[in-house]
Amino acid sequence: MRLPHPLLLLSTALLTLAASPVSNLDLIIYAWPVLPSSTPTPLAQISYNPTTLNATLESWTPPTEPIDATALLRIGLHDPQAPAEASWTGIATSASSLDPAYRKKLTLFTDGEGRVWRVGFSAFARGSGEEEVLVEVQGRNEGPRPVLNRPVVLNKEGKVEGAKEEKTFLQKYWWAIGIFILVQVVAGGGGKE
Repeated sequence: MRLPHPLLLLSTALLTLAASPVSNLDLIIYAWPVLPSSTPTPLAQISYNPTTLNATLESWTPPTEPIDATALLRIGLHDPQAPAEASWTGIATSASSLDPAYRKKLTLFTDGEGRVWRVGFSAFARGSGEEEVLVEVQGRNEGPRPVLNRPVVLNKEGKVEGAKEEKTFLQKYWWAIGIFILVQVVAGGGGKE
């Protein structure tokens, strides 16, 4: 019995992995007031696909405890194992932005592997019939790349091929110098009579 070639097995395995859809990842977004004694409470549960950048809002539960509308509220990711100064990443907003009269937008910023590293939040006027919460996933954007020129190719004489030779100042402006001299000759010296 003859065994299949190892490259055939490897390519079959890679094609199977590429064809299999990436499962959705679940993420919990937290909200909590900017107070020393406050604790994070789940605000939204989102299911997103890191390859297609599609997301669905599974649940939305704004805080039920009364919060002053002018108070600041943190919205983002919470890591209880991290030090206190680095335990959350997200945005601080006014507590009034969670009012049902506003349309909310949660933006998930993902890295190259599809992990969410930052959460954005915005609230704006809500029209009739519009859903209350939108979810958007933004993948990693490529930064600007430098535009490099082609290499300079020199001929046997050490000059750039196809380039015109630069003219000197006299070769460029002989006509202006000639007009200046002609005007001086014709105008005369303005002698005394």
